Amino acid sequence: MSTKRLRAKLTKAGYDEDEVFEMDRGELLSTYAEYLLSPPIPKSPEKAEGGVSAEELELKRQKEERLQREEERLQREEERRKQEFEFQKEKQEKEEERRQGELEMRRQEREEDLDRQRQRDELELQRREENQRRDRENDIREMELQRQRATDEAERKRQESMAGQTRFYGEALTHSVPKIGLDPFEFPSYFASVENLFSLYEVPPQLLSKLLIPMLNERSKSLLAKLPKERLDKYAEVRDYLLREFKLTAEQYRERFRTAVKV
Repeated sequence: MSTKRLRAKLTKAGYDEDEVFEMDRGELLSTYAEYLLSPPIPKSPEKAEGGVSAEELELKRQKEERLQREEERLQREEERRKQEFEFQKEKQEKEEERRQGELEMRRQEREEDLDRQRQRDELELQRREENQRRDRENDIREMELQRQRATDEAERKRQESMAGQTRFYGEALTHSVPKIGLDPFEFPSYFASVENLFSLYEVPPQLLSKLLIPMLNERSKSLLAKLPKERLDKYAEVRDYLLREFKLTAEQYRERFRTAVKV
């Protein structure tokens, strides 16, 4: 039934026309249903006190009841809307709280993942640096070992070569170089004679002192014990040292020669 027809029926049934036109469709349907359930009392010719008929009083009562029911309905609707609003608000707050909790949890998980990744990267970097350091140390040790082996091999070969050369020239000069005498004044002539033989046999310079020392007397050898090794390896150092120790200068040697002639 259309809204217009509902209004027409209610007006015809005796409802106030102005009130009927202020009702919306829901109110019209509700009022019409009440009308059908409780039809108005037929008009009575009798008038109540004050000139108001019983029908008019009934209509007034019904109107007041409708107004009261409508007010109660509106209150219930308002309460329902409030409850729905509070429910939706609480639901949204809980949903927002849940969403924020999930965001915070994911943020913490990302930070923990980043921290674990940083720790793994740091450990990997430390491991690589440690491996590189060990590799460098191993390379340095290997180079040192190779250098030391090369040095030792060169020294061994040098010693073997020097020992072999010393033995070779020593055997060649065994019957040519006599032992030095005990008289210090004979040393200059002895050294001159030995140097001529060394030159004759083309003895290498590094072997001269090694071939000379075995030919010295015990006193001369004991004096050489004061010389460091690097000086013992040099023939000129050994010769000059012995001459100085025995105080044999060129002037003393000439004086000894002149004295020997006069005799």
